Amino acid sequence: MQMNQASIQLLPEHIVDQIKAGEVIERPSTLIKEILENAIDAGATKLDLHLIENGLELISLIDNGKGITAEELPLAFCRHATSKIDKFEDIYHLNSYGFRGEALASIASVSKVSCESTTSTSYGQINIDGGLTSNHYVEERKSQTTGTKLFIKDLFYNTPVRMKFIQSKTSEKNHIKKIIHSFLLDHYDKDFSLKWDNKEKEIFPKKENQADRIRDVLFKGQNIELEEISASYDGVAVKLFLSHESSRGNAHKSHFLFVNKRYVKEMPIHKVILNSGATLWPEGETGHYICFVDMPADEIDVNVHPNKTVIKFFRLNKVLSILSGSIKAKLAPKKYAPKAPAEQQNSFLSHESKEVQYRQVDFTSQSETQQYLEHIHTQPTMELVDSSQGRVLTQTDDYFIYQLDGKLYVGSIKSLINSHIIKELSHINAEATSPLLVSKPLDFQKKLTEEDIELAFKFGFELDRLDGTTYVARTFYLPLQSYPYLSILKLLVQNKFKFDQIDYSKILENFKLGSLALADLLEELGLSYLIQNKVLKELTAKKLGSLYES
Repeated sequence: MQMNQASIQLLPEHIVDQIKAGEVIERPSTLIKEILENAIDAGATKLDLHLIENGLELISLIDNGKGITAEELPLAFCRHATSKIDKFEDIYHLNSYGFRGEALASIASVSKVSCESTTSTSYGQINIDGGLTSNHYVEERKSQTTGTKLFIKDLFYNTPVRMKFIQSKTSEKNHIKKIIHSFLLDHYDKDFSLKWDNKEKEIFPKKENQADRIRDVLFKGQNIELEEISASYDGVAVKLFLSHESSRGNAHKSHFLFVNKRYVKEMPIHKVILNSGATLWPEGETGHYICFVDMPADEIDVNVHPNKTVIKFFRLNKVLSILSGSIKAKLAPKKYAPKAPAEQQNSFLSHESKEVQYRQVDFTSQSETQQYLEHIHTQPTMELVDSSQGRVLTQTDDYFIYQLDGKLYVGSIKSLINSHIIKELSHINAEATSPLLVSKPLDFQKKLTEEDIELAFKFGFELDRLDGTTYVARTFYLPLQSYPYLSILKLLVQNKFKFDQIDYSKILENFKLGSLALADLLEELGLSYLIQNKVLKELTAKKLGSLYES
């Protein structure tokens, strides 16, 4: 029996364009990013953006850039047509945002586009409907004012399947705001205006310095104190703004990283900034940061993802070292150290130490370790010093002994993991989500409200309802990947997302923490945090007798 085999054929151009559009234009926010980049590349100093229905109905951008010549206007909407590069090597010496020549072609293939552009010598107009040009008008004229007017209507009208992936209005608006804020923060020397639907236009006039624009965008013009940190080494320059204002939980979303003026996402840099800057904020809280990194163009590769928010560093460790060192050097004298309440101080003073004689303990024996731990008492006068030079002496399933700066500490592994999960959930980075390649149905034993679904999304979990009380998770929060994150999601839902009041040890019964992972967590959280949260307790020489004496 002979089976019919489909013949191989070339796809029509309009289908190719729509497939490519899916890579470049995932949602309205990515489209807005592309056209703002084009306007900046064209030298615009004034940008006027208007959005209706979060861009699905209309995205209008008017700029005063140098414009596109009337004859070349159709080329601007062709795939792989660009003025930014001539040869492959140019990709590693970019001085512009765009370079692939895909954005406008992708936009035109999934929407109705009208574009007018004026240069010093010509005026042109073009209308494109789903990739097909319906009108192209050319006129030679001299003009002292140049610029482009771009109108994008009915986004995804001819690819309705993509609408299924558009999230709630609140979620989409947050994505758009994040992109717009990135341009406002980076280009403080330009005039912007923004109009949502029929609301009043928001005006962001150019500023003399970046700090003023940061206050305008993130703090509505309030005179919020910002810590400014600058450093440079071996061709890499960093400039960082940290807010003294902080908050608990994931209410804040103002974490921005720019590399060579390009807004990007890089989790190692994000973690270094938050961990190094933690001394500026109260325990369990996180502030805002805006970080600018300038480095040689040939030390990064921006051609690794269609929307160009992911880049590859050839020497990332150098950037991390400069950031970590400069932050700690600047903040060392400004460590956040609130005074303990008077009654707490009195209780410390009146605390009666227990005199217990300890013989030599074998900490590799779980039973002896358990017996020792039953007699541990709090050491309130301990000096809190962060250091990453410690080492784990021994580790059982439940406890570990840690040596640092000549002192010994005992810690609970479950408490350590619990504290780490809470800390990760206390400063959620909205971009640090990852798709689940295999979606697993989750029964929450109840129908979730819209608020539940929105809160789950804020914690990095995108949920779709299957039926009844069963949902499927499409994404998860990447920093939790070592843990049973779907079980963590269930606990969050059950406890109304009060993440810092949950005992996560309930889901860690079969979880084993290796020695390398243990060392990483100790270094990441820091000694101060571990002691303040009672994960570690000091073992005094008196209690240990002659053990470990040299």
